Amino acid sequence: MTDAAPLAERYFFLTGNEARAIDVPVPEFWEQLMSGSFTDPVVRDTATLDGWLVAAYEMREDMTSSEMHPDGDEFHF
Repeated sequence: MTDAAPLAERYFFLTGNEARAIDVPVPEFWEQLMSGSFTDPVVRDTATLDGWLVAAYEMREDMTSSEMHPDGDEFHF
């Protein structure tokens, strides 16, 4: 996957046996998710249903910082 991959090829919401691509621009996705004002049904489902938010990126060099999500699971490889 290259840096030019569309967002819908990078972010997915997995629930049950279904994987749905999230085709919302990154700033809009996080704004909806954090504010609770959902205009996109996949963002609403990501926030309200039991499932996994999955993002795929190719990292070409070491990260200079790290994130922590104390109330969620996170997997990096």
